[in-house]
Amino acid sequence: MRFVLALLLILAGVFPVLIRNNFSPSQMQTPEWIAIAIFLIIALLLIVVRRKKSDTQPEGIHSMSFSFEKLTSFLPDGSPALKQGQQLFLRPYMGEDQEQIAVTNEKAEVFGFVPEEYREYVLSRIESHSLIQTVVTEQTEEPFGAYSVKIRITC
Repeated sequence: MRFVLALLLILAGVFPVLIRNNFSPSQMQTPEWIAIAIFLIIALLLIVVRRKKSDTQPEGIHSMSFSFEKLTSFLPDGSPALKQGQQLFLRPYMGEDQEQIAVTNEKAEVFGFVPEEYREYVLSRIESHSLIQTVVTEQTEEPFGAYSVKIRITC
């Protein structure tokens, strides 16, 4: 694509000047030579210079899992608020310091926060509007009516 764009720049910038002067470089004036030089330099830069890939954004799909311990949120019928296979949502800029990412359900009930070691990566994926899937992968009952869930975030 860059090569095609460079070729179009050469066609649009050089040929009109040459046609105007009947393809005779001896008739060209200084501004015309400058215009040709600018278009050729831009076309050459398009062909030669490549964008460096960002080292901060890993490519590919990454998956991370973590657990929320001792949740006590229940539905009105007495069943746990989170079930295995349930899709969850992420809500950034929450918590006491407004730098945490909350894990919520469709009713925006906060069940916990993404651990600090994953926070920067997940936030970068949210801000870049990348596809993120958050799912409850495992649910276990704890003593005294509490339960713990294992969450998987894939982005």
